[in-house]
Amino acid sequence: MNVTCIRAGVKDLSSSALVGKAMHIEHCMTNNPHFPAPVPSIADIAAKRAELQNWSAQAVGGGYAAVATRWAVHTDLERMLVQLSKYVMAQAQGDIERQVSSGFEMRRPPLKITDLHAPALLEAKHSVYAGGIKLSWSAVRGARTYQVFVTAHEGEEGWQLVAHSTRIRTEVLGLEPGRFYRFRVRAVFAAGEGPTSNAAGCRAA
Repeated sequence: MNVTCIRAGVKDLSSSALVGKAMHIEHCMTNNPHFPAPVPSIADIAAKRAELQNWSAQAVGGGYAAVATRWAVHTDLERMLVQLSKYVMAQAQGDIERQVSSGFEMRRPPLKITDLHAPALLEAKHSVYAGGIKLSWSAVRGARTYQVFVTAHEGEEGWQLVAHSTRIRTEVLGLEPGRFYRFRVRAVFAAGEGPTSNAAGCRAA
């Protein structure tokens, strides 16, 4: 099975951060027995990295031409590191230790159903609006959205989906003023729906 556990990790890096990343990979890949003929070569990576360092220095307080050249060289180095990461994955043939020895960072492991957690610290407070209650909870890693459930009953009866939120807070309106309500929140992931949180209650304003 072809297992890939690394990624290029060059997106959105500053030029100084890209230089640091390139230097680390150069160190890890030089004389690495697992990768005898890197493509592109480590010498080419080092030369482009040095070029980026040079233009980064010239771009400080420099004119438009120096800044434009720096970004062009930055883009070239990004492209070369992406190409090198693909070489590493192909050469390692699924061997995780070999991939990691290249100096490239590891991918985040995909979430499993068993990794899904319930939102914690659910809190319900009075809203400034009549018939409203404000809710907040802690974020859950990997959540794409949150489902909010409400009931005006005790126990496990009467729970209804009342809202969706991509944030870790929402405000439920249209409730009966003066009535006590309980809420639960559930995170929704690419892998499925997580468990529901503990209930939090509040009387509607």
